[in-house]
Amino acid sequence: MLVSPSDMPLARLLGATTSALPERYGADVLASAPRGPLAVQRKTILDLIASIEDGRLARELDLLKTAAWPVLVVEGQPSYTTEGYLVSRHKSRWTRRHIRNVLRSVWYVHGVRVEYTDDLQDTADAVRELVEWLGKATHRSLLVRPKAPGRDDWGTTDRRSWARFFLQGLPGIGVERAGAIYDTVGVPLRWTITRKELEAVPGVGPITAERIWRCFPDAGKAMGKRRRREAKKDRSG
Repeated sequence: MLVSPSDMPLARLLGATTSALPERYGADVLASAPRGPLAVQRKTILDLIASIEDGRLARELDLLKTAAWPVLVVEGQPSYTTEGYLVSRHKSRWTRRHIRNVLRSVWYVHGVRVEYTDDLQDTADAVRELVEWLGKATHRSLLVRPKAPGRDDWGTTDRRSWARFFLQGLPGIGVERAGAIYDTVGVPLRWTITRKELEAVPGVGPITAERIWRCFPDAGKAMGKRRRREAKKDRSG
């Protein structure tokens, strides 16, 4: 990770090497990432306004866009007067709406992602998070359910909780619908394998097999009947 010499406070927080290379991308921070470099330009809200008025932002956006991952970080929370104008050292003509529209143009017109942070430390944390996030092979946090069902007042997970958790994996089934299905018909599925056969599945050990088995209260009975039928057939044959 490289940080422009003009932003020494951020370089110290990141523990990064200073270099003029980020400036070639119109950035304060340059980091390697899959499919190309991450270029991050940091601006406080007042510096953002100044860079718009003196033309710096337009030049920086053109350079940022040459990176695979261009990001503009807007640092700090702006304050507005009762008339809706930005509070600054000088009389401001900038309203909340103006600033929002400028940042929408940065993102939707110029293709530079906009992120918001509270202060310099938060910016350093956000840069580290970006580098880590971009380094992941996949991003599945929005594609999976929680890792475990909830616990009851005694701190344990009962059969209904496991079954409801399982049913939520079906399309259109949330917490309430899963509970209603279980309370009305149970889990309307049957296993055709034994617990030992389930444990033999790659990645499924005894503990996982037991948890899955609990979701199907009639699995043992169904398997028992099937085994008895097969044994009877063998004897008659």
